[in-house]
Amino acid sequence: MTFENQSVNFNDLLTKGYVVVKSFLNNDIMELLVADYYKKQKTFNKNYAYYRMSDNVRMLLEKQILKTTDYIKEQNILNVDLTMIEGNYISTQGSSYDWHQDHEPWYIFQQSYQYLNFYIPIIKPNPNLSGLSIIPFDILETSLPEYVNNFKYKGASRCVASKNITLVHNDNEGIEYTMPIGIESISVTPDLIPGDLLLIRGDVIHKTQDTLTHRVSVSFRVTNGNALINKNLLITGCERKQRYIKGSPELYNSILGVFEKLGKDEITANELATNLRSK
Repeated sequence: MTFENQSVNFNDLLTKGYVVVKSFLNNDIMELLVADYYKKQKTFNKNYAYYRMSDNVRMLLEKQILKTTDYIKEQNILNVDLTMIEGNYISTQGSSYDWHQDHEPWYIFQQSYQYLNFYIPIIKPNPNLSGLSIIPFDILETSLPEYVNNFKYKGASRCVASKNITLVHNDNEGIEYTMPIGIESISVTPDLIPGDLLLIRGDVIHKTQDTLTHRVSVSFRVTNGNALINKNLLITGCERKQRYIKGSPELYNSILGVFEKLGKDEITANELATNLRSK
């Protein structure tokens, strides 16, 4: 893929927090992904209604994704080089999420800036429906300058928006506060068709646009392999965070097992991934 042909500006990841790449996947890999989705393999993480990608299909998609992250690194935009163990399928028939920042990536990797979500619809009957709505950081900074730093470089917040206010729940620290605007009014929802890529930074607030159609998307995550993960930060936090940990004991016990195996209280994301993949 030559991004220059589309005039894709990946610097928008730094200012807006997202970028759209049209026709990111070709028909051959799309057919493989759709067929793989209907196998409906359960995900490693029990907190979400996702299905996991089979290993052979994941490796094919990973090649395309790594070409993109290599390009982003070469342009000195973001240093993202470690792909996740799983790629997941997310369907509007199985899940719908209101405004939020991703929770578990923040809990586990403890940084969200050098972290990208490759969101690619593979079944999507209507370009205008059932996509992903987002709050761009440049608009958030203009509209709510006193609150933007509550979200930038962070994660694990939920937002309940009404017409004139938004209630924010920080699900790491366990605090709540109200912003004087309904964030729906500053949201954007890119039109996407199957095979298009919506690439979003890990700290971007987003939600399911609607569940009016059967939409299935791939979600494939990439982070900075050299970023540090602290054991104490992983296991401490508010009540809601503790519910996440208790909700997927196999995952969190495996992570804690890596700390124990290496005899460290702080490890890199690369060390975590290497040891989890060896199991």
